[in-house]
Amino acid sequence: MLINETDFLHLFLTLDDLGINKLLDDDEYYLNHQKPVFMGYLTQCFQSFRRLGDTKLNVTSGRCTFHNSDVVSYTFTGNKTKNYLELNVHLKGRNFTGLTECYCFLPELENNLNGRRIYIDPKRGSTL
Repeated sequence: MLINETDFLHLFLTLDDLGINKLLDDDEYYLNHQKPVFMGYLTQCFQSFRRLGDTKLNVTSGRCTFHNSDVVSYTFTGNKTKNYLELNVHLKGRNFTGLTECYCFLPELENNLNGRRIYIDPKRGSTL
């Protein structure tokens, strides 16, 4: 199934893990994990945002310093906590093909990251 980048981003911004689960391919890997493992991590991450009072995520575009032409990098920031994720969205054309966490994000505009950096994959760092 082809997943449009805009559709994927909308689901991410609204913390809609159920919608993301429906869109993702069952046979693909996300953050180097099979879909069920990735979705478990993502659900926990989104629950943490909601538990701390965030109702949506705001997005800032930029680039990961490990630049790849098929990757668009974003910071997703909680609307209340200001906690944030830095992610690379992998694309083929305008269609979503994968996701990785970015460790060296450079925002296009000034970005005041006042919250805690969180990770989807607990092996990488704090998931709150």
